[in-house]
Amino acid sequence: MAIHRFEVGTLKCIVLSELQNPVTYDESYAGSLPNASFDQMRAVLDEIGAGETGNHDMNALFVDDGNNKLLVDTGLGNPERSGLLASLAEADLSPEDITIVYLTHFHGDHIGGLTHPDGSLTFPNARYVTMKEEWEHWTNEATLATMGERAALIQQKILPLKDKMTLLAHSNAMMAGVQVVAAPGHTPGHSGLLLNSMGQRLLALADTIGRLPQFTRPDWHFIYDADKPQAVLTREAMLELAADENLLTFFYHMAFPGLGYVERAGKGFRWVPVASN
Repeated sequence: MAIHRFEVGTLKCIVLSELQNPVTYDESYAGSLPNASFDQMRAVLDEIGAGETGNHDMNALFVDDGNNKLLVDTGLGNPERSGLLASLAEADLSPEDITIVYLTHFHGDHIGGLTHPDGSLTFPNARYVTMKEEWEHWTNEATLATMGERAALIQQKILPLKDKMTLLAHSNAMMAGVQVVAAPGHTPGHSGLLLNSMGQRLLALADTIGRLPQFTRPDWHFIYDADKPQAVLTREAMLELAADENLLTFFYHMAFPGLGYVERAGKGFRWVPVASN
């Protein structure tokens, strides 16, 4: 199963699997949490009954409000590994159907699917939206000069969209029932979305959580967080919001479909996933 359908009020939503990636909770996995030891990580995993293996998946979100067809993030864009286009097809959708592409941030596993290998747009009828801070950081010439090989990805995938890109400030409404939520730290303009319709809500938090043990220990850094202290503050605030408001929550890298609820557990939190349908 590569898709998961659900609704938030009148908003019709689908989780589209880009990649389902099994992982082993070994020393390498612990290495992605630079201020935690393997033994500390293993103790947390034992506490939550996580076993020896899990998943570090990639989950894109589709939202249809009746007028707009929104895709949140575009995956790796790797023809050998990416499943997003096949997932769209399974959902009876084509790339041409997408009218808005929202980019939570500019890491390669979120922007790689913007174009085909020949450079043509994957979603030719879409307008593109992201946070102003994200665009300004990654397209700054001084930043590009320090990025090495990653600069080529920005130049290939992002810069050609300049005239098609809408830049939002914090907490802007993007379309009916869909509001941007600033969540900086993973990248300078990293963001999520809050869906709100008919009294039902979904908090989509992209890469605010990078590894499963961070629910229990939100103070543990994720290796790819650009501003690790800020990422901790954001993670704690977003997890508190999700738990205290009992919000259905969506994470890009949790096991497919990446949906669940956050509960308070001692000084930290617990992830309660929703099973795929």
